[in-house]
Amino acid sequence: MGVIMKFFGFLLLTVVNMSFAVDLYNPSNNQLSIPSVQVGSTTYNNVVVTVGNILSIGSSSNSNTYVRIQTSLGSMDFQLFPVNAPLTVQNFLNYANAGFFNGTIFHRVIPSFVIQGGGYTTGLVLKVPTQSPIQLETPNGLSNAQYTIAMARTNDPNSATSQFFINLTNNAASLDYINALNQGYTVFGISTNNFGLGAQTNSVINTIANTPTQTLNGFANVPVTDVVIKSVTVLNN
Repeated sequence: MGVIMKFFGFLLLTVVNMSFAVDLYNPSNNQLSIPSVQVGSTTYNNVVVTVGNILSIGSSSNSNTYVRIQTSLGSMDFQLFPVNAPLTVQNFLNYANAGFFNGTIFHRVIPSFVIQGGGYTTGLVLKVPTQSPIQLETPNGLSNAQYTIAMARTNDPNSATSQFFINLTNNAASLDYINALNQGYTVFGISTNNFGLGAQTNSVINTIANTPTQTLNGFANVPVTDVVIKSVTVLNN
């Protein structure tokens, strides 16, 4: 029988022996699905934990892959999930390691929705060449929840290249996989601020989200002052 528990940091750890993986974390409802929990001599299987303040996830089948997006308005750190989205994570890391993102801008800023970047430079010049488009990886157990990072694409589900977006709110209803006709957008990471790390992360995201925008060269929602991506650095993987 499943158990629903409220998780309060280290307090529970004094009496419970847990074993779980971060790829079982669902940021949309802030829950962990844990294969088993031992309390004293009793073992509970298929436990669902509502998470309070996550300080550390610990060991995981998802490699601890972190990246830092340094912008003209500050830096943002994200944990990427290669188990859930292996093609997407590797694609993003390839662009980052090649320095492709350097000098690109956040060209689309829509408050209470998304900020999007990684494809254009100043003056809305498309940066080329890009790598071959990648296959859509939905559904993959991740949701377009607030402060997650996902791949932008055209109407072709398998068309994502370098452009990505950060969800400013919970966009699961409109951007997650629904069916074969509405396949959604691939989430591949989340702000590390959600794990009690990178305290500036969400404040920088929110600063970008609130920057004044304009319509420019037929593009709507373009920041009046360029928000430039100076670099994307892989912190470890």
